[in-house]
Amino acid sequence: PGNLGGNQKQLAFQTAFLHQKHRLYCASGSNQSSKTAAVGGMCFCLYLRDYARDGDQFWVIAQTVDAHRDVPQGTLWQFLPKTMFPKDLTYEPRLGFGLIPTLTLTLPGQRGICTVRFKSEDQSPNAYESARLAGIWWTECQAEWVLDLIQPRLARYGGWVLMDFVPLYGWHRYRLRIPAETGNPDIFY
Repeated sequence: PGNLGGNQKQLAFQTAFLHQKHRLYCASGSNQSSKTAAVGGMCFCLYLRDYARDGDQFWVIAQTVDAHRDVPQGTLWQFLPKTMFPKDLTYEPRLGFGLIPTLTLTLPGQRGICTVRFKSEDQSPNAYESARLAGIWWTECQAEWVLDLIQPRLARYGGWVLMDFVPLYGWHRYRLRIPAETGNPDIFY
């Protein structure tokens, strides 16, 4: 009851995220294994809806600008109440929200607003500077250099990173999985 029909792994991931004892939350698996539903819907969208505070800033990072239209923007549209979106905003599967770089959301219960900025791995490293973030959702993570640039953005507010990926790269194993398995308290894998 009340769990959106999530499977055991999705619910365990959500529970770990809601306890906020780690900084990096990593969901890896094969294509179509429901990583995005757990990370984007059951964690990121739930946090925006229920826990975000007035003025909080978030990033959503995908591989390319075009990749935002399919998965992250579609997930936000599917999982968040429509009352959170600007009144004139619509979502189209082929177009997403259009070319908007920043989405301003109205928080339920008259809690204020938060912003979600869309970033991509194909942007210049300079695009990852000068922000103080409450959290990041990084989907289909590939570019290792992004991990190094986003962590300082979270330091001010003790923010978190939600990551989902197919474990294809060595850095997924050596920087995330093995440290988590050997007791690194900052990583939930």
